[in-house]
Amino acid sequence: MGDVVSAVALVAAGFGVCLVPASATVIHIPNVVYKRLDDLPEAARVDLSCIYLADSASPILKLFLESLRSFIM
Repeated sequence: MGDVVSAVALVAAGFGVCLVPASATVIHIPNVVYKRLDDLPEAARVDLSCIYLADSASPILKLFLESLRSFIM
């Protein structure tokens, strides 16, 4: 969350815009406006990739991938 807080602080200081997860909207800083991106037209969307070690035995990775697959399929 530290990188997100830094990014929001930079936006508050006037250094541009950033994309943050919905959970970051609890960071209340004056003059920072959060806009949901749910209703963007298809042309404004981007593909994201998930990169991980194929032979990883991490139970956290397994749960993450299961969640991700249920979301996108």
